[in-house]
Amino acid sequence: MAIQAYQHISEGFFSVVRDKLEGTRGAGVDIKQLQTSYASASKKLSQLIAQSWLQKDVEGSEGHEFRQILLRHNSEEIKDFLKNKHSINIDDLFQAVSDGPVDVKVSWDTFGGKTDEELRLYVLPYPPRPSEVTDAQLEKWVNDINPEQIFPLDPYIPLTFF
Repeated sequence: MAIQAYQHISEGFFSVVRDKLEGTRGAGVDIKQLQTSYASASKKLSQLIAQSWLQKDVEGSEGHEFRQILLRHNSEEIKDFLKNKHSINIDDLFQAVSDGPVDVKVSWDTFGGKTDEELRLYVLPYPPRPSEVTDAQLEKWVNDINPEQIFPLDPYIPLTFF
């Protein structure tokens, strides 16, 4: 059930992307490659959130560092961390469909990522860790390297899909 909901969100996002690409801006853009890039980045972001839940109090851990960066609400710092440590360049991901840099805002009360209609704002979900999700479930997701598994199987792990 959760995967069907995730696929619906993904289809809605790519509907907006396809509409944006219909103009001259979309000439030569491979939508399948774009979908693969977004899915890979989304999975990694979701895994980083899960990792930060596991390591929130482990000073010096990557999860703790990510959480501290999110708590500072600095879009450029978030983008720099993702780009330099995880090869996720938010601005490059949106380059084909946006007219400029993308602002990143953290949402503390949602489990799903979203964008504005102009694709100039990306809202990264970072809700409190639900008591229903176990360390074992989080560790399984954090360590998942299957490129075909782009959505978390547990509905309590945030879906960061753009």
